[in-house]
Amino acid sequence: MLNEKRVRQMTKLALYEQKEGKKAQKITRYFRSDYIGVALLKNFFSATFAYFLVLGFLVLYHIQWIMDEMDSINYVFLLGCIALSYLCFLTLYSAIVYGIASARYAAAQKSVKEYCQELDALQKIYDTEEKKRRRGRNRRADL
Repeated sequence: MLNEKRVRQMTKLALYEQKEGKKAQKITRYFRSDYIGVALLKNFFSATFAYFLVLGFLVLYHIQWIMDEMDSINYVFLLGCIALSYLCFLTLYSAIVYGIASARYAAAQKSVKEYCQELDALQKIYDTEEKKRRRGRNRRADL
């Protein structure tokens, strides 16, 4: 005989595993610091690429002015401004990525914890069913 409560619990667990479970369990395999460190490392490369891509587009957009003013540009000041703006951009972007990665890790931890609690509830259902079966067998043996 099918236990409706057990079937509901198993269905709930299967839906979790198919939707968010794989992603959450993948995240929680890491320590928090390792997960955030990997996210920040990816952030460094993507932010650097994006910054210099935008910088390249700006140079191409203003190429006529740059060619006209090439003799009068203070290159030390220009490189200092580029470096400072890059560091500010990288710092801001890294802070945002740190916050997002921390929130994702916390949500994944919570999700996996709830999943484990649901698994424990399913195990309790199995245990109570097994106890009922054993009691039924003992009663038959007594007859």
